[in-house]
Parts: sequence; C-alpha cells; structure tokens
Amino acid sequence: KYKKTMDVQLKKREAVKNDIEKILAVENGSFPVPWNEQAFKCEFSKQASGMNLFFVSADIDTGDIAGYAVGNVIVDFVHILNIAVAPQFRGKGIGRELLKAVEREALKRKLFSLTLEVRETNDPAINLYKKSGYIVKGRREKSYNGIEDELLMWKIL
Repeated sequence: KYKKTMDVQLKKREAVKNDIEKILAVENGSFPVPWNEQAFKCEFSKQASGMNLFFVSADIDTGDIAGYAVGNVIVDFVHILNIAVAPQFRGKGIGRELLKAVEREALKRKLFSLTLEVRETNDPAINLYKKSGYIVKGRREKSYNGIEDELLMWKIL
C-alpha cells in the first residue's frame, strides 16, 4: 500500500537487514534512550523463525525510512516492542498505518491479542493506541530510566 506524504510516496513493507542504518536514524530521532544497532540485529535474527513482526514505511524512490514497527510473537500474542516515526513524518498517520500492519499480520498468524508498554508522558503514542482500541491494563513505576512510569496496554483483535 502506498501513502503520499509531503510529495513523498511511502510503501509499507517487511524490514530487511539493509534497512538497519536508516532504522537507527529514526530510532535516534525518536527516543531519549534509543536502541543500539545490536538490538536491531537481534530482532532481525528472529525473522527467519517467524518469532517477530518487523515493518517499515519507506520512500519508494529513495528507500529512506519514515517509520518502523517491531514486535515479538510470544506464544499466542504479539508484544509490540517499538513503533517510531521520523520527526519530519509525524502527524501524517504513518504510526497508525504501521500499527495496523502489525495487527493484520497478527490476525494472519491467528494471534488475537497484542500488548505494548508506553512512557506515561508520551501523549501522541497513548492517544494513537487508545484510538486504535488499546486499553491500559497496568503501570510499572519508574521503569523508564528510573524516572518515568510506563503504561501497559492490551488489545484483543
């Protein structure tokens, strides 16, 4: 599926190892404590076994990554690890599209629930998840760098 954003055509697709540098750029622009390259290599190592879902939204002309979503299959549900959108592409629905891609793939695999954690101060993400049907089911105190709480959210498909 293509999405036209700011005169750029984006296509959602499965992430590939060659995307790692561009994914890292999105990651570094998105989180106060970003994942490192090794963390992403670990996620790529799970692809062949089907133990994760890893999508990007990429510029069809340049290959630049506008955003990505990654999650792990845990027995009978998906744990969404990260969804990130590059700052210049935020507010365009890319995060929502990536979240939908994860949910569609979960259904294809007959996985009917998803969970994620989100920093309690990340209002744009919390709003996206709530609009998408995720419900807060718990809280972990000071789990982000010993300072911020995280909300535990679930959705049943």
